[in-house]
Amino acid sequence: STPPEPPFRVQEVCPDGHPGLTVAPPQLCPPGAALARIVENRRLPPSDYERDIRHFVIDNTEVDLPFNLGDAVGLYPQNLPEDVDEALAWFNIEGDRLLSLTCLDETASARLMALGKQHTSARQIFTEVLDVFGKPSRSFCKALAKFASTSEGAELKDIAEGARFKELQDLS
Repeated sequence: STPPEPPFRVQEVCPDGHPGLTVAPPQLCPPGAALARIVENRRLPPSDYERDIRHFVIDNTEVDLPFNLGDAVGLYPQNLPEDVDEALAWFNIEGDRLLSLTCLDETASARLMALGKQHTSARQIFTEVLDVFGKPSRSFCKALAKFASTSEGAELKDIAEGARFKELQDLS
């Protein structure tokens, strides 16, 4: 099976004819949403429990966040700056060069569509969008199996469907 088409076309931007110029892009925020800081992030279940259930406290002193019963809150975690620096170096990517993204996927979320409406950087993408350092899920292993060789695909399916998934989680 062939991999899916990429959701974005990426081009380097040279503002005002100055190659290498960098500007920090604004933090991603979906249309109609507001950004607020999380001041507490605490895991609730014991560490040996498979699911990661968290209690969050949101600081709304700097932003008006009217909240009514039934409203939803979206959390957009970020990768740690030192991890992003390490990944950018490993991939040999200049993290602060300006990029322009054109969204090619009409089913992309409003947040990712917003990314295509502003200049960005590889650092911002690695920090705010990519889950490079997260633990693989069962569904990720099953999806990856579609693009693997026959023997690798069988092993990935075995991991996703069996007890070996817990071993993988413990290792990552």
